[in-house]
Amino acid sequence: MKAGRWVVLAAGLILGFLRAPQLLLQPRLWAEEGSAFLQHAFHVSFWSGVFYVEPGAAGYWNLAATLPSAISAHAVSLENAALVATLSAAIPLVLAMVIILFGRSQVFDTPARQIAGIAVLLLSPAATGEVWLNSINAQVYWGFVGLCLLCEDLEAHSPRVWPWAVAALAFGGLSGPYTNLLLPAFIFRAARERTPRLMVACQVLVACTAIQLGTVLFADVDGIRGARWQGFPLDWSRAIAHTVYAQGLVPLLGPDFAHAIATRLLEALPRAAFALAALGGAGLMGVLLERRRDAPSHTLLVALGSLWLGTLIFAQSGTAGGRYAVLSGFALGLLLLEHTRPQLSGGRRLVLGGLLVMSLVIGAASYGLRPPHDCWVACANWREEVAAWRQDPGRRLEVWPQRRPIPWHLRLQPRETPARAKGTLGSRLPTRSDATRSIPPTEGPQ
Repeated sequence: MKAGRWVVLAAGLILGFLRAPQLLLQPRLWAEEGSAFLQHAFHVSFWSGVFYVEPGAAGYWNLAATLPSAISAHAVSLENAALVATLSAAIPLVLAMVIILFGRSQVFDTPARQIAGIAVLLLSPAATGEVWLNSINAQVYWGFVGLCLLCEDLEAHSPRVWPWAVAALAFGGLSGPYTNLLLPAFIFRAARERTPRLMVACQVLVACTAIQLGTVLFADVDGIRGARWQGFPLDWSRAIAHTVYAQGLVPLLGPDFAHAIATRLLEALPRAAFALAALGGAGLMGVLLERRRDAPSHTLLVALGSLWLGTLIFAQSGTAGGRYAVLSGFALGLLLLEHTRPQLSGGRRLVLGGLLVMSLVIGAASYGLRPPHDCWVACANWREEVAAWRQDPGRRLEVWPQRRPIPWHLRLQPRETPARAKGTLGSRLPTRSDATRSIPPTEGPQ
């Protein structure tokens, strides 16, 4: 049995690799990975890089992006910065598979359901190339790790494994809002079961959420305090309609079918009526849910609801699609998976299980990122960019995606000595005030 799990893990890793082999064979930096995080970390101390909050953005702390950038700038050669970022983004995917296969899950409790859980992770139609194997969007997959831990019997973990589960939950909570949006589901389950480790998990997430809220509300990053709420007030009918479309229809039908259906409905109905119809459809799915009071599906439903509400409010202008919808798509897939158990009524199991199979088939049909996502002309080769920069330090370094007319790029000022040019932790590092004066203006979008 255990050998079979290792085989499934290997198959999952191979399938993940085949989605975009070029990203691991020739790692790249993606957007703010280079233009914001690495550019900043290169000119400041290691810890200043770790605790960096990107100016002009949402204002939260993204540890999954800042830590690899600080390591790339100070602990490895600059040529390996893209490799560090890519491998760091692969960690939550591998960790999620390990939890599914070797954990003590209430949802992934049979070999077939474990395989289905990995299929949801790899084949969900909600997944986009924008969040695949880059550190700035690894927070989405750390959120999936949080979903897996939400389904775990934490009391069954050994004393050696339990601290690692807490650490993974905390890391996800400090890497963006997605893991924190699962807090209502953790509280719901803890209130129902009242086990000590669930209480600890809730406390960890409360602390992480408080840190993130404090960062957003009180950290005056380059004088942008108060500008982060520019999306309010929302057009609620538009926001609700778009959320149900992007986080309900797309994960089930894929973007092509969902867009075709939504377009026809919007042609026939006013937007407010479409929003009400969409909510009615979501309510109908709720009617089909399992009735057992201790069912994991109830916890997953709370998680899905909090993800929908959170992304509806915080996504820019209420358009909660794309990268905002990926984790919601995973949660919806796990909710459907929980309704494929033999003890449920045949009709309910047939409808919801059929939706899950349909979504995975649609996701498998469009699997892969070829040509490389958003590489419109010729993708920048990071090692070649660094080699050219070492010859001409005034040259800008290109990163993905190379959009036109405004490409993503960064500029680095060479360090004073050969030892410092290697970016080692043992070299003398500039102070934050020195770095602030030395960082050149960034021309690309931030």
